[in-house]
Amino acid sequence: MRGGYQGWTNEYSAAEGCGPGATAKKGRSGAESARAAGEKGASMKVLPVSILLPVLMAVGCSGLGSEPPALRCTVGDCINGTGRIGAGEVYYSGRFKDGLPEGKGALYQGGTEIYSGDFRGGQFHGSGIYRFKDGSVYRGNFQNGRFHGQGELDLDSGNSYRGQFRNGQYHGSGTFVYLDGSRYVGEFQKGHPEGKGRFESYSGALIKGEFQDGSLNGEAKVELPGEPAFTGRFENGQLKEIL
Repeated sequence: MRGGYQGWTNEYSAAEGCGPGATAKKGRSGAESARAAGEKGASMKVLPVSILLPVLMAVGCSGLGSEPPALRCTVGDCINGTGRIGAGEVYYSGRFKDGLPEGKGALYQGGTEIYSGDFRGGQFHGSGIYRFKDGSVYRGNFQNGRFHGQGELDLDSGNSYRGQFRNGQYHGSGTFVYLDGSRYVGEFQKGHPEGKGRFESYSGALIKGEFQDGSLNGEAKVELPGEPAFTGRFENGQLKEIL
């Protein structure tokens, strides 16, 4: 059988500095029909497993006398106040506490603001906006340097995600929308569709069922434009029988 929700695979790697650090590929996800459907592929870049501040932020400015020139406090009070640390194209500007970014601030790289929002203990923590080098943008909550809580991720590909994150991954209730208008709405765990969800095709087809590790597993209801709805049994995204 061709078609059906073919599942998806995430491949994570550690973040490097403040760059994207990780990509994920989504497998084929047809859903035009569980009997005969055109399979569509889509690739998506997702968030890093962890987005931590560069060494610049981790070091702080508690040892101004011995730190490298690039890490010097260049403006204001970088211990307990408002200031700027760094030089050239990489610097932090904002509030400090005990020599670390704390409170409202912004991080710049290559002359461009890549993060603006809340900091705690030198890490992104609270509400903020993170901008990837490729133009992708995350807006939402952070915890200990990672996407965590409610957030919105707009990818350079035109795909987007709205929903919950945990420890830098899609986790909880969310909606992933593809450039062509197709979407998955439902539960995620550790970056994959997991639990109850539905896939809505751009052509109007609809599949509702249980997802496991990114694939349909168990009973699912299939609704096709101009055809009677039916219930089928799926294994790993493949229709095994019509019930």
